[in-house]
Amino acid sequence: TVEELYLRHCKGVKDVSAMGTVEVLNLFGCTGVTDVKALGTVKELVLADCTGLTDVSALGTVERLFIRNSPGLTDVSTLRTVKVLDLSNCEGVRDVSALGTVKTLDLSYCEDVTDVSALGTVRKFTLLNCTGVTDVSTLGTVQELILSGCTNVTDVRALGDVKVLDLSHCVGITDFSAVPHATR
Repeated sequence: TVEELYLRHCKGVKDVSAMGTVEVLNLFGCTGVTDVKALGTVKELVLADCTGLTDVSALGTVERLFIRNSPGLTDVSTLRTVKVLDLSNCEGVRDVSALGTVKTLDLSYCEDVTDVSALGTVRKFTLLNCTGVTDVSTLGTVQELILSGCTNVTDVRALGDVKVLDLSHCVGITDFSAVPHATR
């Protein structure tokens, strides 16, 4: 039986109901895919550029989930047990409060996300160009934190235990002496 199936840019693919038995499924750019209810048992699932997606509630048991560029997606609350989750450029996503148990989380270009206070236990967190985020005070235990382009972040004093910190293009930060351990 097939364990890994790659169907990148197969735009004619619509029905994926028989694909739930594979371990790795890559549907990158399969714009005809809209119903993913049968894919909850897949371990690694790539749905990037599947722009018709609106409901991912059945995917909470997927271990590694990549859903980049799905503008119709709004509710991600059922994805709390996913280990690696990429929601970059999912413009409809606003409430990410349920994702605190995700280990690696990418919310790059999710400009409507404003509250990340519940995500302090994420290990690797990417918020590239998340201009809606202003308060990162609860992210002090994140191991790797990418805030590049978060122009409205101004205070980084609480980020003392972050091992890798990217503040590139964070023009709102004017006092870099507040960057923890940077001056030691």
